[in-house]
Amino acid sequence: MNHPALLARLKRIPSKPQRVLSKDLALKLLASFDTSTAAGSRDLTIAALALDTGLRCSELCRLSLDDVDLIERHLQVIVKGGQWKMAIFSQQTAMYISAWLHFRVPKNTTALFISFHHKRHGQAFTREGLQGLVKSWGTRIGIKLSPHDFRRSFATLTTIFGAPSRVVQVAGRWENIDMVEHYTESIQADEIIPYLPVANLSKI
Repeated sequence: MNHPALLARLKRIPSKPQRVLSKDLALKLLASFDTSTAAGSRDLTIAALALDTGLRCSELCRLSLDDVDLIERHLQVIVKGGQWKMAIFSQQTAMYISAWLHFRVPKNTTALFISFHHKRHGQAFTREGLQGLVKSWGTRIGIKLSPHDFRRSFATLTTIFGAPSRVVQVAGRWENIDMVEHYTESIQADEIIPYLPVANLSKI
């Protein structure tokens, strides 16, 4: 006999909308860094690479200099699950990486991104260190921001800019297409405007 409590139907509460950088906010963030300084150049590079690749916080922290190819514009990193995976980045981001490498004085680490915090100066970022840094970027432009917001933003912005879901899945290193749908749930109906049939038919 079933217990009455097991027969009760509980109303499912919808999950809270997850933060995603809009096109305007992404541009505002990228423009907020002072690239005349080492810290500013590094931070712009981290933000751009996170937007282009959707790398997780821990993946950005463990990313090695030796695993980034500026000519082919791709990188390899150990991802969640312990496998090596590839990510692709844009020519603009490659330029940001190159500029950052001019500032990056060789230290006792192969990490691409190093901390300037006095306790960890010259060492690779910890997850907590990178999370705190990204939070400070958001505070500067008046929003809440975390490293994982960039992964959602990667999926959302590449979709808005016309990338097929299957391409986003492979590039974002998701095991199944359902995860792409989940990460792009914040897309609004007005994003269809550039793709509306009649406007595009008039260009033929």
